[in-house]
Amino acid sequence: MFLFLSAMVQMAPLTAHPPQQPPQILVSSAWLEENLRRPDLVLLHVAQRPEEYAQGHLPGARLFLTDWFLWEGEKGWGSEMRSPERIREALEQVGVRDGSTVVVYGENPLYTARLWMTLDVLGVGARPPLFLDGGLQVWRAEGRPLTAQVPDV
Repeated sequence: MFLFLSAMVQMAPLTAHPPQQPPQILVSSAWLEENLRRPDLVLLHVAQRPEEYAQGHLPGARLFLTDWFLWEGEKGWGSEMRSPERIREALEQVGVRDGSTVVVYGENPLYTARLWMTLDVLGVGARPPLFLDGGLQVWRAEGRPLTAQVPDV
């Protein structure tokens, strides 16, 4: 029987599937500045404290505190993800919807990457979340606009 099955497998035609392009997740500061006014775009400024956001953020960006998606878990385990329900509530409060194109950035690339991963795992937005290449540091270094104005959500 084994010979029969292996012969069937060998006879089955192989269908060539074109390789799929991985989703583009890094966006340049130039692309982001050009797209700041898109109605589906939601910028999330990742910070540990509100003061970091208040010192200057990208126009239209919404504050997303690390406490809203991370918590210090049991001793020895480090930080853990909050419940999906709690994270979704926080995302709704800052205006993230099913059709949103979400871009994350911040001063700390570790926390920004953690939020990006969390959003990706939860399947938030219309596509995989986007990540500002170089974060706030590159945006500042390039002299792009910053504001202290808090957008209406």
